Amino acid sequence: MGPIGEETARLGIALGMNVVGCRRTVSGNEPCETRTFEALGELLVWADYVVLALPLTHDTRGLIGAEQLALMKSTARFINVGRGDLVNEPALIDALQQGRLAGAGLDVFATEPLGAESPLWDMPNVIITPHNSGATALANHRGAQIFIDNIARFASGAEMRNEVAAHQVGAGSIGR
Repeated sequence: MGPIGEETARLGIALGMNVVGCRRTVSGNEPCETRTFEALGELLVWADYVVLALPLTHDTRGLIGAEQLALMKSTARFINVGRGDLVNEPALIDALQQGRLAGAGLDVFATEPLGAESPLWDMPNVIITPHNSGATALANHRGAQIFIDNIARFASGAEMRNEVAAHQVGAGSIGR
């Protein structure tokens, strides 16, 4: 329930959802009922949507694995906008493939960029978004510099920087 989690909670409440947050220590200033990590298991059993917006620390690495995914409803949706290593990715893939989880929205992965061989690209129950939420003046400047460099590379026939191959963003991989 950092800034992203709090805003997610506010938006969920505005949409009429019954939101319960989870964080290491409850401050009492959260925009919704909030429990500590000790309640994670019972919250996973209850939730229709689970949104991870956590930093990666020693305590949060692997927070969601096969055991936690097995607690979730088969109709639940899982969203990770935190860090890829918060989740055991093979266990998540297995839960999605076996129908033990209805779907996932993933912005982060254990290895970034997500490899072309990942089965996540072709799963009809997965939405993949680019991990680029850091919209800052520096990030915009860096992006502009890469764009300018790539125009020169394109004009000279050189390989472009940060190119995304067509097979990585095939039809249906984004926006399902």
